[in-house]
Amino acid sequence: RGGGVRGTFQPRSRPTTATTDSGKKLTGLNREIFALTGGASSGAAAPPSPTQPSFKNKRKGPSKQVRWEFKPFSNSARKDGLQLRHWAKQGLQWDDYPFAKFNKVLKLLTYTDEDYAALLESREWSRKDTDLLMSLVQQFGMNFILVHDRWGGGGGPPFPR
Repeated sequence: RGGGVRGTFQPRSRPTTATTDSGKKLTGLNREIFALTGGASSGAAAPPSPTQPSFKNKRKGPSKQVRWEFKPFSNSARKDGLQLRHWAKQGLQWDDYPFAKFNKVLKLLTYTDEDYAALLESREWSRKDTDLLMSLVQQFGMNFILVHDRWGGGGGPPFPR
């Protein structure tokens, strides 16, 4: 039979493993350093290291420490006079709680009997249902997800779509 491919096949020689002069097998990063340096001793290929550590200079900031204190405060947007406490910088005073400006109170429209009869009266919707809807809207601050959730418990008709 002819030699073919099998006849010319020569197995590859196994690559030599990196070993130190003492015969210890190198692995991982040491093996890679050995391959890069060509087997030279690690001290000859290493760059010179600085004799003194070189750290960045400390950042110069205000030398005064900031003091904090647990201060009471009351929110002018609340009508119940609740007094809460929170951490604030020492010496910081304000006339009114700064976040009170975000409390927006909505003014709902009211209607008289004449307004209801002229504008809102419907066969599918009673005056009692309208009053219930307006009270829920006022109670939950026009959050219609909560109004829709509470509507079924009020005994009213299905919520209008």
